[in-house]
Amino acid sequence: APLFLVSPILAQQSADNKSIGIEVSSPLYEYTIKPGSVQQDIIKIKNVGSQVQTYFPQALDFKSDNKSGTPVFLKEGEENGTYSLAKWILVSKDKITIEPGKSEALNFNISVPEDAEPGGHYAGILFSTEPVVPTEGTGIGLTSKVGSLVLVRVAGDAKEAAKITDFSADKDTYDKAEVKFSTTVENTGNVHVQPKGVIEVKNVFGGTVAGLDVNQLASNVLPGSSRIFDSSWKDPGFKLGYYTATVTLSYGDPAQTTTSKTNFWIIPWMTLLIALIVIAIVLAVLIFAIKRYNHWIVAKAQKQA
Repeated sequence: APLFLVSPILAQQSADNKSIGIEVSSPLYEYTIKPGSVQQDIIKIKNVGSQVQTYFPQALDFKSDNKSGTPVFLKEGEENGTYSLAKWILVSKDKITIEPGKSEALNFNISVPEDAEPGGHYAGILFSTEPVVPTEGTGIGLTSKVGSLVLVRVAGDAKEAAKITDFSADKDTYDKAEVKFSTTVENTGNVHVQPKGVIEVKNVFGGTVAGLDVNQLASNVLPGSSRIFDSSWKDPGFKLGYYTATVTLSYGDPAQTTTSKTNFWIIPWMTLLIALIVIAIVLAVLIFAIKRYNHWIVAKAQKQA
């Protein structure tokens, strides 16, 4: 039996799945298609509700939210310019009725025109319990809509290009090694990329104290957008001084790299304060002991005289 997964298009979508009683077989479809060619595939859906339900499929272009990579779907009839894909997608049925606990499969075709521009094109195949009607506004949310993302790379002279526009720690100074890093990657090419790499943290002597993975899930950055990748470093050991963090990311085929640096201090004020108090106490006791000893020596010498 096929494994059905809740589509993770948005974090809120698991709640939407329950409200409309549907799960989709795959959250993501990726293809490389030549101009003038047709790609065929199926999307499987399951009615996880308790009653017979009719679902209405719809293909919509989307763009990135320029932060977490969350797709923002455009309204019916609105295209995503150079990266539009929805108009090339044809789903085999305009509605499908499914019994509770049952599954059905829909065929869909992606017909790429002969003159299609090489690079990335993006859309989603979404399902709702209401017939598709035109909407007002610049975009739509996914309330009562669940589905899969479709990422197409049209073969040809695509440009893979990305750069790190910001790499920083959340503070300049820490009292312990609990640092949050933020890496913003901008895609300046015309096809989606998956920047992956590491953050290397070094102390003032050049010794490496930590290595952190960036984008382990191989998330995409769409062309014309930016995406923020968060990483955390926690070390329970004692850390003190000036540190340098360097992020290096690789993407594309052949591989290209982009890098950036940031600096920060770790000064464990409380630990140092306690240490200073202890040292002060020890010095005070030592000075007192030396004075008492000297006084005893002087007194003893006077008695002998």
